[in-house]
Formats: sequence, structure tokens, C-alpha cells
Amino acid sequence: MLFAVAGCENDIDLKADDTTGLLCVNGYLVAGADNNYVTVALTGKDSPKGVTNAKVVVSVNGSVVETIDGVKHDDMYLASDNWDYNFYKVSASFNPGDYVQVDVYYDNQHAYGGGTVPQPVKEGKVEVDYKADVPYKSSLWSTNYSSANMSMVEVTITDIDPASKNYYRMAVTQSDSVKMRIDEKNHFLSHYSWRLQDASSDEYELSGNYDSYRPYEYYFDNDPILSAEVVKSQGDISFVDAVDNIYKIFNDNFFNGSTATLHVMMPLYYSWQESYHPAKYYFDDDYDYWDHNELLHDINYYAPRYTHRNYVDVYSISDDEYYYLKVLNARGPGSYFEWDDSFSLTGDVKLPSNVKGGTGNIFVSSCARFAGAMFEDYVPEFGGKPNNRYYFK
Repeated sequence: MLFAVAGCENDIDLKADDTTGLLCVNGYLVAGADNNYVTVALTGKDSPKGVTNAKVVVSVNGSVVETIDGVKHDDMYLASDNWDYNFYKVSASFNPGDYVQVDVYYDNQHAYGGGTVPQPVKEGKVEVDYKADVPYKSSLWSTNYSSANMSMVEVTITDIDPASKNYYRMAVTQSDSVKMRIDEKNHFLSHYSWRLQDASSDEYELSGNYDSYRPYEYYFDNDPILSAEVVKSQGDISFVDAVDNIYKIFNDNFFNGSTATLHVMMPLYYSWQESYHPAKYYFDDDYDYWDHNELLHDINYYAPRYTHRNYVDVYSISDDEYYYLKVLNARGPGSYFEWDDSFSLTGDVKLPSNVKGGTGNIFVSSCARFAGAMFEDYVPEFGGKPNNRYYFK
């Protein structure tokens, strides 16, 4: 296909006037999610114009379940003051197997789209391991390797239905947390200063003193299922090197009706070994501000408990969404940035649309989340008093 496009000799002018002012509706609706949104805009020559006063009607299995008249004020935080507020929050609930349709009415135009919500993956597990100084490329288009400490994630899932063709998309995140026990004076040992400090609440014996949820881009290295969506060039054509699997989509070609194991990796914080998996913890007993240095229990009572966990979201998606993302993948590593068109394999292409009466896409999906811990409630060795610190007033 690429060579056929390259071989065309006649240019066809695009009549932009014919494609402006059309109702453009986009939505990525996930069963059970509390943050589903539909965006409404009008197409334009240079950029779309957001529409804030459209009528959005959501139907499930043919019955209207929600009508949204214009963008609600509470949803306006989604855009900056310089943008059009065109996010319509969908509160209606729906389940796998339901047929969901979104109808949008604006200025004598009516556009609609939808689909049947796929069944979620019901069986899965995640195993996580640590590996230091792993070389990796941020994409197949990268010319240099980087190196990072990685959480190595192994995801095993079971195909939804052997009697049908199934499509998936995967997202991986990770979190680090540390829990500290609170004593009878509402004090806990801070893992930042190694001093006793006031707890904000004495409601729990174990306090989530620090808990961060950090999404990262993640990478795969020759995973056969994810790599199947990578299209590599044949021969020595350097400018057509490969089409990367940016959106981590895959299908059940390799595991129809059976199980599959996928391997991905995620960079850890640079200071992870010291900050989030320390070999020792300490207690600064010189600190006597407000008598916070009084240990009511043995030091082991105050020991921090560290956890590193990876979460894998496996989305069951429609064939519409699968092929749409496949086209975006083909546009290159920065396909969502129009100023990166020079990296695109295809250049400007017509994106697939499943919206009738206008343009855009309404995709419906379901999601199954699986979690695995590299370490959980890990307690380091007690190291006594911390090294001398110097403070400036």
C-alpha cells in the first residue's frame, strides 16, 4: 500500500470548503468508568471549533438513558480558559453486551454513532520483577538506546471467546507507597526526615503517608504478540523503517480461545533504590521538638512498609477502534502531533469514522484490571541514627 501511494503521479486537490462546518463527534466510552466524555466540534480548515451548546442523547439497547443539554459548568475544568469547553460528561451506566448509541443534535445537524460493548477479559494475572540498567529504545524510530532500572511486567490473559475475533488494547501503570504505624500520641516515623511527626488522622493503624500513582510510557522488547502490530520494512529502505505499536493494540491471532503471556517493561524512578526500596531505615533521636522523639514502643513498631505495584488494564475493544488505532500507528511515532508529520509513513490520510451524519468516532469498550507487586509491605533493616545533616536557617 505504501509503495502504491508513493507511485501515484497525479495530485488530487482537496476541496476544503466541502469539509468544513460538519458536526464532529468523538467519544471513548468504557463500561463501568466514571469519567466517560463525548466531545462535540465543527470541522474547520485549520482546526475544529468546539461546540458547547449541543444536545447529546445517550441510548442503551434502544432506550434513552441520558440527555445532556450543553456542557455542564462542573466539566469545564477539562480545558484551559483559551480553549472551547466541548467535553460532555456521560453519567449513564452500561454493561458488556449492551448496544450504546450517542446522538448529537446541533444547528439542524444530527450525527450519531455507537456499538456493542465487548465482553471483558475474565482471567488474568500479573507478575513483576526488577532488573537494573536495561537498554531500551523509546520507539523503533529512535537512533539511540537509553538505559534505566525497569520493572519487568509479565501479563497473562485468557482470550474472551474462541468463536469470535477479539481485539485488545493494553495500558500499564505503577505506584509506590509507604505505610507508617501511628502510636497513641498520634505520631509516626517520617520516612523523609526519620523523625516522629504528627499524623493527620488517627483513624487508621496504618497510614498511607505517601502514595503516588505515576503513569509511565512502557516498552516491549520482541514480545511476539505486541510486535505483530509492528510493520517492518523489507530491504534497505531506511526512511520506511517500521510502524511502531504506539497504542499497544493486539488481537487474538496467536491465542484464539487460549491464554497468552505478554512482556513489557517500565522505567523506575532514578532514586528508586534509595527512596522507595531502601536497604535501611533510621530514627533521628536528637530531634526533640514538641517531645516528638519519645518512642512509646520498640523501634520496630514504627518501621516503614514499602510497596511497589504495577497495574495492567486490558481493554476489550471493537474492530472499529482497533483499525482506527492501527491507522494512527501507521502515521508514525508522534502521529497525535500534527507538527510531527515529517515522521509519518503515510503523511495525511483519511482517518476511519463510524459516525453517521457527520464525522468522528464513538468507541465503546470494557476493561479488566490486574495487579502485581514487585514487593509488598517490605520492611528494611533498622540502621540506627541517620548520617549528620546540615540545616540552614
